[in-house]
Amino acid sequence: MHRFGGFVSMRTLQDQSEKPYEINISLFDAMKGTRRGEDHWQAQRFLCSQIIMLGMKGIPAIYIHSLLATPNDLAGVERSGRTRSINRRKWDIGDLFTELDNPVSMQSMIFKTLKKIIGIRQKESCFHPDTPQQIIDFAPGIFAFSRIEPKTDKSLTAIHNLTATHMDINARKYQGCFDLLSGNTFTSEHLKPYQSLWLVSG
Repeated sequence: MHRFGGFVSMRTLQDQSEKPYEINISLFDAMKGTRRGEDHWQAQRFLCSQIIMLGMKGIPAIYIHSLLATPNDLAGVERSGRTRSINRRKWDIGDLFTELDNPVSMQSMIFKTLKKIIGIRQKESCFHPDTPQQIIDFAPGIFAFSRIEPKTDKSLTAIHNLTATHMDINARKYQGCFDLLSGNTFTSEHLKPYQSLWLVSG
């Protein structure tokens, strides 16, 4: 997190040693890389994190700075003297609209993508807050779960590649399912880095 521009707040224990208790960084910039360092998967990694949250049981909440892919506000930290200000940028409305109107800006791309995914989610009955959820054991680096409506047995399977590598998955049982996120029928057993699937049958 230090390498990605963040801070780590410490607390002092009774023996006077210090222990980390809080990381101060924008979520978007926290996704710049892994323990190996920064890479070029920031946007995909960040979107994967949000898609996981949007698919899980309950009512999702998206922080405004996640919706806008707000980067670290180091100027805000300097002004306030508080490291927590790093993730509390106060956007100038004109600057924000300029970013959102720019089709190649990261803020515009993330905002439009999340808006589309939220729209897809709103139309899918399997995402009702009370629809049961079950974790599926796929493979290391893959996080998957199902949402099954008790009354209709309609099911949705969410599969996410949590790695920066291409992954082959044993997903023959899902061949022919429709992927809500891509809008295509699922015909592959291959996931790109940080790719997510929302598979429904029928």
